Amino acid sequence: MDSILSLEQQLKLDLQTSPTPPSLSPLRLLLRRHRSHLTSQNISTRELSAVELRIDRMLNDSKRLRLREKKNEERKELLSNKSSKMSNKTSKQSDESAVNSSLLRTRSMLTSELDRINSVNSTFNNDKKAIKRVAEDYNSLENISDNARRVLRSLENKEVKENLVLGGATLFYVFCLVYVVWTRFWIPFIL
Repeated sequence: MDSILSLEQQLKLDLQTSPTPPSLSPLRLLLRRHRSHLTSQNISTRELSAVELRIDRMLNDSKRLRLREKKNEERKELLSNKSSKMSNKTSKQSDESAVNSSLLRTRSMLTSELDRINSVNSTFNNDKKAIKRVAEDYNSLENISDNARRVLRSLENKEVKENLVLGGATLFYVFCLVYVVWTRFWIPFIL
């Protein structure tokens, strides 16, 4: 077990000191070379596969570290003053043109919205006038209907009066007729 640990430590040192990570195959060759020595010390294949897994993890970790270092270097380059001074003029021009085009788009959007609001406002005013006209027409029709109701009531009252007068006149005529007939034909016979 000590030999496995010493082998792992040796691999860690190799990974940290070498500029490029060692490939997997030399490590596996190294393990195969020492496998007979390790198996003679009663180390199981399970332990050997565990060691191989640890080696793979160490390689992956070293690759990740190198990628991070590259990204950090690229960031430093991008954010350095030298590159920012060179690209400062072009970035200012591109920023100005972007702001200018954005302002033009905003202006065109605002003018279109103002036109739309003006048309909605004029439509609203036209509808308001139409509603006023309809309300006035309704009020005038209501007044006309009230006048028509009053005239109808007065006509009904006049009709009732005329019916009473006509009924009274008819009754008077009938009484007069009865009296005339009674006086001419019936009275001489009765008396």
